[in-house]
Amino acid sequence: MSSVEGIGKQSLKGFVELLFFFMAITVMPQKTLTGKIVASINGNPLPYVNIGIINKSIGTVTDFDGNFELSIYRSNYKDSVRISSVGLKSKTLLVSNFISVLKADPVIEMNEKIEELSEVIVSNRKLKTKVLGNRSKSRKNLYEASADMLGSEIGVKIKIKNGPSLLKKFTTRVLTKRYVGFKFRLNFYDIKEGLPNRNLLTKNIIIDAKDIEDGWIHVNLEPYDVYVEDDFFVTLEWIQGDGKRKLKFPASLFGPVVVERETSQAKWNKHTTASIGFNVTVQY
Repeated sequence: MSSVEGIGKQSLKGFVELLFFFMAITVMPQKTLTGKIVASINGNPLPYVNIGIINKSIGTVTDFDGNFELSIYRSNYKDSVRISSVGLKSKTLLVSNFISVLKADPVIEMNEKIEELSEVIVSNRKLKTKVLGNRSKSRKNLYEASADMLGSEIGVKIKIKNGPSLLKKFTTRVLTKRYVGFKFRLNFYDIKEGLPNRNLLTKNIIIDAKDIEDGWIHVNLEPYDVYVEDDFFVTLEWIQGDGKRKLKFPASLFGPVVVERETSQAKWNKHTTASIGFNVTVQY
């Protein structure tokens, strides 16, 4: 009896259907959309804006001059694309409408989002400082994250233990040997149903490769006035650099929950088998 016969007729039928499905994907025509994102107030190009199909691993980030390329399939025409960035009002429209908009004018204007500042209660008590998250510095235990699509993102959940806190510093270490030309965006999100939800920042925090010393990333968060009252996620988003690379970070078997998404606007995935060496210094 051959191995194929041993599968059974129904299983064989399913296997053949699956084979043709993957073959269809490989030959499915792609359409590459190009455009530019600018500020409506002055026409200046907007760098590092997220553009992607909601809940799909199809997305990108604008370059320093606001330009972008986004490859889609005909099967995506009824999906929705979202354009978003810290400090901007998001735009969401059907992919078919997005194509029409770009045909009419490849330059898309985005409006600034006016954020209402949260009320901060000032106390005269002496504040305490604490480091929260994963402090792993290991060079042997590594967490590998793909950096093959702009907008790919990885982070950990930070648990607040002492009430409302001011974020003071973010620390991690990149163990990838070559990161020249790389840029990251540091993001902070509140939590909904256990996953990152709304970005807590009002302006971008960009980390350039030249800011990384011996692999260490230290970001002073004081200028951004980020207050948190509950648990949150801190993430690093890849926004510039050579693709098809693995970013390596210190890791440990136990620690905060890790989340990842493949590109801008994609679904978040949660991992609990290992944790990544991201930590935040807070004052409370």
